[in-house]
Amino acid sequence: MTATIPVNGSLDVDATWATLVIHSVPGAEHLDHETRELTRLLDVDGHTLPVTVGIAADPLTLTCPDGTDPMVERRIAGIVHAWFATDADLEPIRRHLSTDPLLAPLIASRPHLRVTGYPDPFEAAAVTVIGQRVSIAAARTFIARVAAAHGSPHPCGLIRFPTATVLAGIDPADLRAEVALPPARCAALVGLARAVTDGLRLEGTDAALRPQLLALRRIGPWTADHLALRVLRDPDALPASDLVPMRALGTRTAAQTRALADAWSPYRAYATVHLWAGWAAASRRIEG
Repeated sequence: MTATIPVNGSLDVDATWATLVIHSVPGAEHLDHETRELTRLLDVDGHTLPVTVGIAADPLTLTCPDGTDPMVERRIAGIVHAWFATDADLEPIRRHLSTDPLLAPLIASRPHLRVTGYPDPFEAAAVTVIGQRVSIAAARTFIARVAAAHGSPHPCGLIRFPTATVLAGIDPADLRAEVALPPARCAALVGLARAVTDGLRLEGTDAALRPQLLALRRIGPWTADHLALRVLRDPDALPASDLVPMRALGTRTAAQTRALADAWSPYRAYATVHLWAGWAAASRRIEG
């Protein structure tokens, strides 16, 4: 079954695809760079299904296995809508952020940039914890090891990233031995998984979820901020301690970043993704 996912306006294909590539989970996702299609597994209503999303300006395409229940198909379509923020009205966001001299050229160069979220809240939280204090390349290596060691192989050839229940049952020391992840991050990952199995719900508002995350050992503001942006999809989320916004603003502390970024509210998440996209494009030019 192939369906179309309409976009409210347009979507920046190149920047969106670059984000998907950077954050792809080796073994758990397949990216076709020629067709700009991503295939991964999604759990919906007790079903684990391979789904393919085709990235385009408008509309996106969604392909589910033949015979998928129509109700499940609609649930998956809803996940894709939220994943790529296809319903967001970008005009007021562009208008507001373009008044800032730092952001104006970024907005002009990528007027259709949207906040790319994540289709699975626990997986997003897990990979964010794994990525603490390391480069994106190193994070992907560790994430791939965790997926290979504890994920569930699917007949389609992809791996289902391990669930909270699976990771909650692992001794952090054993995880350390298997994937060479630093001890503190092993403890944080298993602690997060255990909290989720004990009832922590990765949903709702940042005001409600943030204190619960920060109450967990070895999970700090950087992780909470990234989850507010990518999982809760809060348009005003600001990863204030992230290096890219700090470098762009010339700040040394998260408090300084928040103070200077206050003018971007209520769209600080969109300001952040524009800064990330600008930084990534500049890095590619330097490497090229």
